[in-house]
This record gives sequence, structure tokens and C-alpha cells, in this order.
Amino acid sequence: MKIGQIVSTFYPYKAGMGNTVLMFSKVLKILGHDVKVITPLYKKYDKRIEDYNNISILRIPPFFKIGNAAFIPNIMKKLVNFDLLILHYPFFGGAEFILLKKIFFGKKIKIYLYYHMDAIESGVKGIIFSIYNFLFLPLLLKISNKILVSSFDYIENSKIRNYYFKNKNKFFEIGFAVDTDKFMPVNKDDNKIKKIIFVGALDKAHKFKGLNILLKAISEIKNFEWELYIIGRGNLLSYYINESKILGIENKIKFLDNVSNEELIKYYQSADLLILPSINRSEAFGMVIIEALACGVPVIASDLPGVRKVFINNENGLLSKPNDSDDLKNKIISIFSDINKNKNMRQSARVMALEKYSISVLINKFNKLLK
Repeated sequence: MKIGQIVSTFYPYKAGMGNTVLMFSKVLKILGHDVKVITPLYKKYDKRIEDYNNISILRIPPFFKIGNAAFIPNIMKKLVNFDLLILHYPFFGGAEFILLKKIFFGKKIKIYLYYHMDAIESGVKGIIFSIYNFLFLPLLLKISNKILVSSFDYIENSKIRNYYFKNKNKFFEIGFAVDTDKFMPVNKDDNKIKKIIFVGALDKAHKFKGLNILLKAISEIKNFEWELYIIGRGNLLSYYINESKILGIENKIKFLDNVSNEELIKYYQSADLLILPSINRSEAFGMVIIEALACGVPVIASDLPGVRKVFINNENGLLSKPNDSDDLKNKIISIFSDINKNKNMRQSARVMALEKYSISVLINKFNKLLK
């Protein structure tokens, strides 16, 4: 089949949805399908990148853009000769035209909607999102042939839960995967200085990642020596650097805003703990969790729908209360206080990654979906 994956952001912008699309594209190619990624052209120099990791990319110049929202009505002309379109939601400025395409061409075009997460914001953006969810989202759900989700746990607590409970047969759970041949543990000595990592975009669109909660929590830890590696880039980088200075921990933190994929794996492998302190349902899964698990690294993640099902609490890591720096601090201390438990967590992390998040598992799921 010729399959088009439509997504609001893709390489070189590094964030969860784009990484998901890349992994899905690789798996679909392994299954013998012709895959093309369709995404807005945010920066003119991105146009030079027409192929990434052997995945063909079609970049469409927007009429205008606001953040990661791009108004691209001309996408309708580009969606020809595809057997299947996978629309990754949210995509404001693009999803509406996929809706129109389906309305005009009906059964001639097959659309799978991958519902990544609820669109959550406050203020003016929150009002716009509420109007959008009222007017457009129900139509998108209705016209989609299938609705793909990373976990039913998230959907059961999401803004579309009512639609899900009435149309369960339309939903298909297909999570994410990690290349366990690349993301793998290495032998290392126990670090006297505990290495903790946070991986995530540092822009306004990803403020829900809760990095400020992590900074506050870790600034109060005096029980052991630690270093925090913050891997990511974005327009809030200087804000977080300033926050670390205010808290007096800037000498213990390394901000790494230009890390290659190969270097990222090495940072995982040298780490003692990964923390994902997200604060709301804008976080639905957390790819960084399974990357850490594959490298044998325990995790602490917020107890949120979807996220809480990625690993087993007290076995591969710990769940912490969202937006609660005191609870996060206590969980960090706890995970390093019991040496034997920490060792068992590292071992079970790798086992879980192999059993649940390997590429072969994702291949089987897509094979089942497309058949």
C-alpha cells in the first residue's frame, strides 16, 4: 500500500509525535509498504531534507503558522494516489483539510486517526481549543475509518472517552517501540554521584513536561551527590537555566541542547535514573520512558493516564504525584536508598522493553491492524 503519515512536526524538530511517525514509517517499510511523511515546511532550510532515515518527506509551505500550528489548505492537492492516510492528532491547521478531503471523496479515501493526546491549554488558547474540540473533533472521529491510540487507559480518561465507550470496535491500541539493538544496557560501575536525566523539548509547547517541578524537587535533595543532565532544546532554555541559578543548583546541572541520536543513547546508558515529571494529560505516553527501560535505566514518571501503564510501578520504576515536587523528591530519594531494589529495577527494565516495546512487537501490531 501507499501510506501517507500526516503530522504537525517532524525532523529536524525533535519531539514525541515526529519520533513516533519515524518509528511507524520504519515498521511500515519493513512490512513492504510505500511510506511518505507529510508535514509543514516551518523553516525554509528544512526543504533540503527530503529524505530522513530512508523515509520520504513532503514538506508543505503554510499560509501562516503559530507555534506548531500551520495553516496548510494546499495539502488537499497533495493527497492523491494514497491507499491510506494516517493523521496524527493534534494538528491544528492541517486536520481540518483532511476532514474536507474525506467529506468530498468519501469512500475513495481511507483515514486512520492516531489520537496522541488531548489538546490542553489555558487562557485564549484554551478557549480556542475548546471551540475546536466542540466543532471539529467530533467530525474527525466520525469520518475516521479507525482511531489508533497508544493506550486505552489514556482514552478512557480523555476528552473523547464518551465517543470511545460508544464506539469501542473502532479503536485500536498500538503503542510505541524502541530499537532494542541500539538502546541497550552497558556494563558500568555504580556511580558515587548519581546521574539523573531528563529528556524533552524545552519550548512553550512542551512546558507540560514539568521540568520546573523536577528542578525544585532535586534542589532539596541532600542525602546523596547527584548530577542532572537536561537533554533538549527550545525557546525556554534560558528560562530553565535561570531557574537553576535561582535554586542554587546550576553547578550540578548540565544543559545539553544539541545531542545526536548516538550521543543520546550513551547518556541513557550512563544514567542511574530517568525522570518524566509531566503535569497533565498533554503527556499520554512518554517515549523517553521506553528508551530508558531499554537501556536498563529505572524511571520515575508522573501518575497520569497512559503514562502509568507504560511500566510497572515498584518493579521498573516509581510513579509520583503530578505537579508535586515534595512527592517527586521523596521518590528520587527512595529509588536510591535500597541498593538491591535498584538493581532489580534495572534488570526488569530491560526485560520489559524487550517483551513489550521491541520493534518486532510493533511489526506484529501493524500487521494485525492492516490485515
